Amino acid sequence: MLPSPDTLNEFPHGKFVLSNLAAKRANQLREGAMPLVQVESTHPLTIALAEIAAGKIKAILPSAETMSAIEPFASSGAGQVDGRRTGNIYRVVRPKPSKASEPNEFLQLLSREFKTLPFAERWAHRLDPKAPAFLNALVRTGAIMTYPALLDIEGGIVSQTEHTMIVGADGSEVTTA
Repeated sequence: MLPSPDTLNEFPHGKFVLSNLAAKRANQLREGAMPLVQVESTHPLTIALAEIAAGKIKAILPSAETMSAIEPFASSGAGQVDGRRTGNIYRVVRPKPSKASEPNEFLQLLSREFKTLPFAERWAHRLDPKAPAFLNALVRTGAIMTYPALLDIEGGIVSQTEHTMIVGADGSEVTTA
C-alpha cells in the first residue's frame, strides 16, 4: 500500500479524520478530479492517501461541534465491497430548479423534508408515488446524488450499521446506541 503506514500514523488529527478525508477525496477522484501526486496505483483511495501524506490535501476542521456518521459494514463473503452499482439511498446536493415542473416541485419537497440528510427511496415514495421516476430525473440533473449499493465481491451478505457522533475540539461523543 502506498504511502507507508508510518507516514499516515503521524496524521495530526487522528484516524477518524484521516479516514473521512481519504474517503471524500477518493470519491472526488472517482468522479473525475485530477490527482495531485503521481503514484503507480490507479485506485482512488491509494491516490487519496498519497495526496494526504504528501500534504496536498489537508483537513479543514470545524471550529464548533459537528455531527458525523460512521457506517461500518460486515460481510459473510470476501469482506470487500464493490460499490459501483447505484443504490436506493439519496441525498439532495443542489436544491436548484430544473426545467420540468413536477420533478422541481418534488425536489423542493425533498429539500424541505430531508434538507441535506440521506434518505431512502421508500421514504421518498411515501411523499409521492411517482418518486422513482422523479429521483431518476433528479439524479441525471445533478440535483440529488445516490449512494452506491454495498455488494460483496464474492456474493456474500453485507450488513451495515450507523453511529452518529458529535465531534468537537475535545473529542467525540457517540449519540446512537
